[in-house]
Amino acid sequence: MKLIRHWIALFLGACLVIFALQNITLVEVQFLFWSFHAYRFVILAVSFLIGCVMGWLLKAHGANRRRRKTVTTPAAND
Repeated sequence: MKLIRHWIALFLGACLVIFALQNITLVEVQFLFWSFHAYRFVILAVSFLIGCVMGWLLKAHGANRRRRKTVTTPAAND
């Protein structure tokens, strides 16, 4: 099983290198008042990482909300 995982990792790594080499073009990025040049692959990788972090944070937030909902507080009887 380890051998299969290594081959899959090698294949995905090779695909990543090919993707990077095909998207090495320098592009201009404009955001609000800023403008800068960066490689297309870098912009795609940063966008992907930001999306992963946002998904992870939203998933953690949803899990916390569900956990707080299931915890019952004792009713105060006076």
